[in-house]
Amino acid sequence: MPARANGSRAPTMRPMQALRLYLKDGVDAAQAITILTARANAGKGLGGETVRHGTTVAANAGYLERRRDGYIDWADATAIQLTNVTNDTDVLALPYTPAYWEIRQLIPTSPRGLPLIDAEIARQVRNLEDLRGDLELRLDRVAGTHGHIVIVDTNVLLHHQLPDSVNWPKAVGQPDVRIVIPLRVIEELDAMKYTEREPTRTRARERLPKIHRMVGAGGVPSRLHEHTTVEVFIEPGPRTRPADADTEILETAHELRRLSGHDVTIVTGDTGMRLRAEAEGIATVAMP
Repeated sequence: MPARANGSRAPTMRPMQALRLYLKDGVDAAQAITILTARANAGKGLGGETVRHGTTVAANAGYLERRRDGYIDWADATAIQLTNVTNDTDVLALPYTPAYWEIRQLIPTSPRGLPLIDAEIARQVRNLEDLRGDLELRLDRVAGTHGHIVIVDTNVLLHHQLPDSVNWPKAVGQPDVRIVIPLRVIEELDAMKYTEREPTRTRARERLPKIHRMVGAGGVPSRLHEHTTVEVFIEPGPRTRPADADTEILETAHELRRLSGHDVTIVTGDTGMRLRAEAEGIATVAMP
């Protein structure tokens, strides 16, 4: 899997969509949506010149050059704007397709230059709108409820008290708490139902139905106590699924932190997870 410019794991390709936009630290999601919208609208404004009765002035010797230069300026400006919201090298390279370099070489006598420019503009605008739509869906999912985000790992759900038995505001020192269970944690517990080891198998089989009943339909937030909610975090659309479960849990923490604009806390009884989280700047609490 390709690495991002900041050294973290890059997203995989998504069906029917170019890439997933992962935000830089400190970038507000609404700011990124505004930039994507502005660049898409600017691309739509690159249409050809017309005269009366809608006849294209393609006969003008300088028309192809103007369309070429307008597209190149827009693509270069789009690339610069993307550097303001992400470090992901794949997204940053999005404007620089083979068609971009072909368009740069167009001259007034180049055959079918205008259709090439029009098709590339339409494709790039579609990519920007897809990135924006996906980001809006993810932002809506994160904005589902309020409270300090607390992520629990597989260790907590398997070996400690279940979420409904814990005084979470006291445990993490926050007045309102939003317990988030990454989908990968549920999948890990599901796999443990078939392990040969006891009591792990029995414990996983007993606890999963209880956890399922705690959360809302589809994993949406459900209230545990007056100041605590619980949910299973499921991103819209396909997701990146690294081989190491802890890596995905940490990536979920980073995603929630960036989209919410607030710090998150990982609660675990696993020393290795605490060390990794702290090394990545994520607060941790040892599960008592």
